[in-house]
Amino acid sequence: MTTHSAYLRRIAVAAIAASALGLAGCDDTTTEQKKNAESSTHASGEKGATQETVVVTSTRTISRSNTTTAPQQAAQLHSGAPESSTSILGTPDTSDKQQQPDHGALVPIGIRVASHDTFDRIVIDLEGTGTPGWASQLTTEPTQLTSGEVITFNGTQALLLNITGTLYPFELGIKDPNLNADIDPTSTGVVTEVRSLGTFEGSSQFLIGLDRTHPYSIQSLSNPNRLVIDIQH
Repeated sequence: MTTHSAYLRRIAVAAIAASALGLAGCDDTTTEQKKNAESSTHASGEKGATQETVVVTSTRTISRSNTTTAPQQAAQLHSGAPESSTSILGTPDTSDKQQQPDHGALVPIGIRVASHDTFDRIVIDLEGTGTPGWASQLTTEPTQLTSGEVITFNGTQALLLNITGTLYPFELGIKDPNLNADIDPTSTGVVTEVRSLGTFEGSSQFLIGLDRTHPYSIQSLSNPNRLVIDIQH
């Protein structure tokens, strides 16, 4: 009986030892799985954080780009503002002036005249594309571009202006505009007359009557296209 009891106790101890080893193995597996899971979670978190940073950086870049572009567009849309200036554009003198057109396909559509403290301004509005050219001359005997005949005018000196790079109105599908400005000599400083002499072979001719010889400047402005002639008093 004693021998049999001792045998049973050894079996029981062996079973308990085996169970303990099994539990230890389970704990090791569980610990390893937890470590793997934590490592995977940590790696996923880092990737997510990296993607989020890229998105934020991209959004900020677009925002800066939009902020920079808007003022540039606004500046381009208002590039014609100098016309309203109360000072002469360019450097006036009495010499003949010439400028070549740049792909000009333009039609004169209107004339505006205004007087300022130190100068008179004539603005010739243009419809079409490209940049106009011009040739100008102060003379006491202006001649017609097409016929060469001497033109009578109001005043003692004439500024003869040929705008080049121009078309006939029908070539742009517009009606013939009224290009003869009514000038009241009492409301201007030195300009006595502004008259269109017509268009011929890519050149539109204008006559500006003056009370005497004056320095002048010519400037081309865009948005919209126009030619600005300033006559110094």
